[in-house]
Amino acid sequence: GTSVRLEADVTPRDRYGRELAHVWNGSRLVNEALVLEGWAMLYTVPPNVKYADRLEQAQRKARAARAGMWAAGLDCAPADYRRGKCGAGG
Repeated sequence: GTSVRLEADVTPRDRYGRELAHVWNGSRLVNEALVLEGWAMLYTVPPNVKYADRLEQAQRKARAARAGMWAAGLDCAPADYRRGKCGAGG
């Protein structure tokens, strides 16, 4: 029952037609809150990088605090794992 506002960036849709937006609940950037609490992972789709630095900082804080999914032993982002950028344990 909570209203949110969607804020488009440079490109409103990705190559698959999915809507890309920053989600606001009042003055709270919901995307950032999810990343900071460890329930979402940073994923940017250039040229939509308006809040990329802010979200990257939130992810660093979440990883350092072992918040959310990081508490379960996740040490590597799935995209990095697929690219072979992670250790043997993932």
